[in-house]
Amino acid sequence: MEKRLVEIDDGYRIATYIEGDLSDEVILFVNGSIFNHRQFLKQLYPRISRKLPDNYSYVFYDYVGIGESSPLREEYDFDRLTEQHIQLIDALGIERPHHFGYSKGALISLLADRAVSIGNYGTPNLAHRPPGMHDNLQYRKQSLRSIEHLKDRRIDEETYPEIYKEVFESVIFGRNMGLLDRVKSLLVKRMGKPLLLGTPVHSVISLYNMYAEPFERVDEFVDRMQKLRSPVLLMHSEQDATVPVEGARKLADMIPDARLRLYSGFSHTGPAFVGKQAEQVATDYVDFLLSL
Repeated sequence: MEKRLVEIDDGYRIATYIEGDLSDEVILFVNGSIFNHRQFLKQLYPRISRKLPDNYSYVFYDYVGIGESSPLREEYDFDRLTEQHIQLIDALGIERPHHFGYSKGALISLLADRAVSIGNYGTPNLAHRPPGMHDNLQYRKQSLRSIEHLKDRRIDEETYPEIYKEVFESVIFGRNMGLLDRVKSLLVKRMGKPLLLGTPVHSVISLYNMYAEPFERVDEFVDRMQKLRSPVLLMHSEQDATVPVEGARKLADMIPDARLRLYSGFSHTGPAFVGKQAEQVATDYVDFLLSL
């Protein structure tokens, strides 16, 4: 896999990873949360690439402030993330790639509106505020305060355990964890480490502060979704505790050419880590892609 540091506006450089020829059909993978491009490399990318013909190429990247991309010089917001995403596409000379987005990356894939097609897993709906969201956002803010003393450091072997416990564990598994959840959490903690090492703690705080702020431009978001013309596959778990499925159902109703595929028993993070879940998501995505 070829690595490039691609320069975009304001002097930022985006760590970009390319497999294949960019003159082929290109699938651009867009990461979720604060994870780097490795989110796709263990489970989803190998399965998707094995199922597709040789005329597909693959692009992965780390957001500004993550992995080997330039450090973050301001705070995160969805508009800036989307604009940087579009600038990367232009800098690579790709007219309209296919997108595969995961969680936050799924949302950016929709907002950018620069795709031949969009396949998303766990897509947030900025127009949907489920019951209990306010309490969850306040809890996230409290979690961020608990790692404020680490804001000038990077995630490394020493800081990772505390950051995982305070920021990620409760978001993934909830605040009242049973024994099985604790076992699962140990596995996610181990598998998630390569996706986070090297990222500045400030980037984690900035991203989760962005999540915690109520989204005010609901009408604008709905209008943008209603104007999308790319075919969209929304894949979502009915038991997603991080991004509730009702938002995906409403999002599918907003987007003119949207197909909704629901899974039972999957988690929000499952397809990135669990082979059986990744296999089903990869199969459904490839079937969607080849049906166009």
